[in-house]
Amino acid sequence: MREDGTWTFDEATLLGAADLLASMKKIPPRSRLSQQGNLFLSVFDPTMQKSTAGDWLFFVIWSMGGVALAWGVGKLLSKIKGWRQEAGDGLLLPLINGVILPSYLLIITISIAIGSARLHFHPTLAALRTGVIEAAVILAGVFLIVALIELGCLGVRRTFFANDDPYAKMVSIMVRRAVRILAGTLIAIFLLQNVLHLDVSALLGGFAIIALALSLAAQDAVKNLFGAFTVFATRPFMSGDWVRFDGQIGTVEDVSLQATKIRLLSGEVYSVPNMKFIDTPVENLSERKYLRRVMDIAITYDTPPMKVREAMEILKDILSSQDVTAAGQGDLDQHPPKVWFDKFGSHYLNLRADYWYLMSTNEGEIQRDTERGWFSYLDHATVINHKVLERFNDAGIDFAFPTQSLYLANDPDRGLRIEQTEGMEATS
Repeated sequence: MREDGTWTFDEATLLGAADLLASMKKIPPRSRLSQQGNLFLSVFDPTMQKSTAGDWLFFVIWSMGGVALAWGVGKLLSKIKGWRQEAGDGLLLPLINGVILPSYLLIITISIAIGSARLHFHPTLAALRTGVIEAAVILAGVFLIVALIELGCLGVRRTFFANDDPYAKMVSIMVRRAVRILAGTLIAIFLLQNVLHLDVSALLGGFAIIALALSLAAQDAVKNLFGAFTVFATRPFMSGDWVRFDGQIGTVEDVSLQATKIRLLSGEVYSVPNMKFIDTPVENLSERKYLRRVMDIAITYDTPPMKVREAMEILKDILSSQDVTAAGQGDLDQHPPKVWFDKFGSHYLNLRADYWYLMSTNEGEIQRDTERGWFSYLDHATVINHKVLERFNDAGIDFAFPTQSLYLANDPDRGLRIEQTEGMEATS
């Protein structure tokens, strides 16, 4: 180096410069030990050092004021919700429910944004603050839009369908759930791209192989989704219907995108994947207009023919009586009760009686449209059974039931022999 501070190189040094540079590239970089741990401080130091006590007090006052205001607005909305609920307003309640959470989020976000405006932030924290505020405001807006869409679905249902239409209720619930899922997906994409600054398209492309594996594993989920569409398209049942499926009887409580929940008679919830409804028959008991009962009454073989005819007349008289017909809403002209002496059983005489228990006197109404059903049918059957028991006992007609008799016989060639026969004996 010369006295004026300039460097001079001889020819040999210049010729070896390339090799020197190549060898230096092989040396791994070393972190600056003196700056370890200072990155965190360098980000938060401007906020701590340059923000005054007045700035912090301004932030605390606005933040606490925002929380207090959000609490007050929430209490007011809850009171309005209670008033409308007592008034029976089912249209405004979903909007109030949907506005409560966005109000909390929006008021607190705005108050914190105003309060933190006087604080000094490192550029990294400033960008993060802006992103969080934008995300919170958009999140509140999405919640509000979802509430408005749900209100619109409810308004459409109330306008074009009856308030107690079960199919309209079921479709409305499904649309609202789909809107919530779509809104949640859009919020997640926005947060990943605008707050965390991740390239969502590249992220989704990187998950292509994983998505392929998941698609293979999620075949049942896709089938269940198509099963839900099949339920809504063909309408084999609706929420609240009595159904018999796979040997189980219960009421349909909920139809979701993946499974249908059936409340069994025993109290348990039977969860059925929707794909089973594509190729498995389901009986909708709420669609029936009547219940047809077949009664088999066995009487003893020693019953005289005259008593058999009397028993048949008793059954016809009971099933055609005013109280039984009125309770069963039966139509004696279109559905008269039938009684037959239909067969000689192995050890009994069988009388068969058929009668109908109607759900409504109106031709178009089904069980779903009435208060009648399986339990009211059993109450009606109990009344008939009591009448049959009383009238048969008064007439001296005996019911038959199976018995076994053992006979001891003394066989001179084989000794003591036991013979067993089966028969039917009378109840008297």
